[in-house]
This record gives sequence, structure tokens and C-alpha cells, in this order.
Amino acid sequence: MNVLYKQNCSTLTEISKHFNLCDNIFLENLKKRVILKQYIEKIYYKSQRLEAWHKNNLVGLLAVYVDKNKAYITNISVIPELNNQGIGSSLLTFLINKYPEIQTISLEVNKNNKKAINFYKKHHFKQISDNENTLLWRLDKK
Repeated sequence: MNVLYKQNCSTLTEISKHFNLCDNIFLENLKKRVILKQYIEKIYYKSQRLEAWHKNNLVGLLAVYVDKNKAYITNISVIPELNNQGIGSSLLTFLINKYPEIQTISLEVNKNNKKAINFYKKHHFKQISDNENTLLWRLDKK
């Protein structure tokens, strides 16, 4: 499969289409947790978007906020039909290689999302806190 990895190439419409395709993969549908239009605009205008493209379609997205040597991932999503193809892992590697100055990558995950938790464990993230619904995970690059 030929997947191209790019940065900040997607349009608002492409991000919207991607999230609509991915909505059911989230433990709690994204549309139930956020006002989707506002979330898409926030990602488009304020985050760095690392994107996976297949046949001119946005099939994977990692949205991250970068501040000097720290990063916070707000979203990693891959369309359902291409799940378990290594795209999420490749997006994470793309982030690490694109920003070598980053020393710490943090994110939150729903504590019931075993698939995501296993993904982050596989990539050496460590759980650093636990609240009612979410877990905070961090990867320290040293």
C-alpha cells in the first residue's frame, strides 16, 4: 500500500470528512464529545497536522501542539478500513523525526480504550496520572 506522509496539507473539508469516517472508532463518538466544527477548526488553525494520504484521501491524522521541547497530541486517528496497517505508528514516528527538539510528548486517553492504551504502551508511553475518565500518558525521549 502506498501511503504518503505530509504536514499541514489537508483542508477543513478533508479533515471533516476524515473525522466523519473515523467517528465510530472512538470509544465515545467524537460528535458526542465535542462540537465537531469547532474542533476541526481548532486543529486546522492551531495544531500541527501530520497526515497520511492514500489515493489522494486523508486516511490518517495526528494533530499535535508543539511548544519548544514539549508536544501534546490531541488526536491520532486512522480510517477504519486501514486500521492495523502501521499508519498510526508511522505518524508517531513522523512526529518524532520531524521535531527532534521535542523531549516530552503527552496525551490523554479514555481509560476504557484498551486498544489505544496498548498502542501507547507499545510506543513506550508511560501513564503518569489517572482521573475519573481519562489517563494522562507521556513519552520522555532521552
